[in-house]
Amino acid sequence: MVQVKEFWPRYWGGIVVLDRAKDFFKALGGGVLLKDRFITGFLLNSRAIANYKRAKATGLEQNFRGEGEIKGGLFIVGRGGRGIAYQFVERNFGDWAPMAEVLDVCSRMQVFIFFQISFIMITFASSIEQDMEKKNSKDYDCLST
Repeated sequence: MVQVKEFWPRYWGGIVVLDRAKDFFKALGGGVLLKDRFITGFLLNSRAIANYKRAKATGLEQNFRGEGEIKGGLFIVGRGGRGIAYQFVERNFGDWAPMAEVLDVCSRMQVFIFFQISFIMITFASSIEQDMEKKNSKDYDCLST
């Protein structure tokens, strides 16, 4: 919990949910935790070492506390019942989801939301217009009699 308190205000600021059962990680692995040993998954893995060097070059503070063997990933979840819009699974320690893919998915979701809102607004405006036409025709009928 100390790690969350150190991370949260500095890098996130939003809601932090503690997944004690590691269900998020199990979901990434199709129901199983994706794990790798430190020696085989990191020390003997040139991609993991390159990922470590890339992360270190960012200049962000890091620590080596925590579980250390579970691989992670990313889910982008759509609103309502839309489900998972994007999934990235860490194959080598330190893999990052390709930023271009993440931004593309997010921007498509924004466009969809924009069109959905626009459709709602157009539908609402159309129904108001129809109500006004009915009201005006009733008023006109009343005036003409």
